[in-house]
Amino acid sequence: MRCPNCAAVVELHRPPVTECARCHVSYPPTVQRNAEEALRHTQAPKPTLLLLGQWFSLLAGAMFLLLLVLAPFDLATYSISGEQVSGPEFLRRVGLGFGLLTAIQLAIAIGLLRDRAWARPLMMYYWLAAFAVGLSASGWEMSSFLAYAFSCAIPAAVAGWYLYGKENVVAYFAGRGRS
Repeated sequence: MRCPNCAAVVELHRPPVTECARCHVSYPPTVQRNAEEALRHTQAPKPTLLLLGQWFSLLAGAMFLLLLVLAPFDLATYSISGEQVSGPEFLRRVGLGFGLLTAIQLAIAIGLLRDRAWARPLMMYYWLAAFAVGLSASGWEMSSFLAYAFSCAIPAAVAGWYLYGKENVVAYFAGRGRS
């Protein structure tokens, strides 16, 4: 970093950034904030599972989108709760929910690709949306409720632990700040 007072180039290693090591003049608050944010960003690289997750979300979102585009023309095979349906029927019954899941998948991918902190809660919201979409597609039966509750609650719990409890993931998102 270049000191705004003496123009010396100073190497920074960790926060807090308060004053120039050469002239000992305090940095302005905006310079301090920007330097500390840059340090947090470089000290916490993207964890491997998030790196894989960004590409998986992009691929899954693109596949979901392709299925939505092909559905009106009945150019793919569609089923709802194991029942074979036509593309237009699929759109009529679950198109909105499937579109919501598509949008969330693509938003997660974009958020992770662009290192945005808002991708973390969005990954948790995905499981809630998947539960609601699956339950609405099945007709709100009690057996379906339990099946979808377990099939979404377990991955949501693992995702919650990983995103909010694992030290390197928490540090990564803390380094990205509230963007």
